[in-house]
Amino acid sequence: MAVHKYYNTWVDTSGNYMLTTYSYAIAGLTPPSALNPQMRGLSNAAFTGFVHSPIDTSQNQEAALAAYPSVFQIANMVFADDVGGTAVIVIPSPRAAIFLPDGITVDVTQLDVALFISTALGSGNLITSTGSVATTFVRGFRQGRGAGA
Repeated sequence: MAVHKYYNTWVDTSGNYMLTTYSYAIAGLTPPSALNPQMRGLSNAAFTGFVHSPIDTSQNQEAALAAYPSVFQIANMVFADDVGGTAVIVIPSPRAAIFLPDGITVDVTQLDVALFISTALGSGNLITSTGSVATTFVRGFRQGRGAGA
């Protein structure tokens, strides 16, 4: 039996997005068609889309014990375009090494951070809230709750 993961995106009336996931057994290539409409009937949020795929077992699935081990600890990476739009990419359970000594501000001189920013700003890779291409990295900062907060 092949197991796949279903990823659903939702948005509330304030423009806040949520990703929900669940695993399911799949026969052939047909995803479960009945569950998503039922979920929509239980939510006030608008259903914005879904993706389903096999569960990736090729990567190391072990989360690292670290200063910020919780996925509720995040690094917000804020980008902007030339007309006032923004885009935020959230990094869950961020590595402590990506922050300045204050533990809050993302260190843009750190090699992995600089590469991430360069990739995000590369030819149309990141689209902002106005539908324009992101042209500037504004700032990165840690926030969250739980361990390491």
